[in-house]
Amino acid sequence: MTLADLLKTYEEKTKPAFERFIEPTKKYANTIIPNYGFSTEKLELDKMAIQGVDVIITHIETQVNIK
Repeated sequence: MTLADLLKTYEEKTKPAFERFIEPTKKYANTIIPNYGFSTEKLELDKMAIQGVDVIITHIETQVNIK
């Protein structure tokens, strides 16, 4: 897939779907995880570091252990 194909797919499918289904529901979210660590150079999605996820996991584990 060329970069042009990727951008075309994003503009025609991904972005409209996001705007229609995801964006309107963000106002109901308790937590929104920002997309930190994304690299367009390597696109190593499995190695992305998402800041704050460890804090969220620790909080959830604490809440589960309390109950």
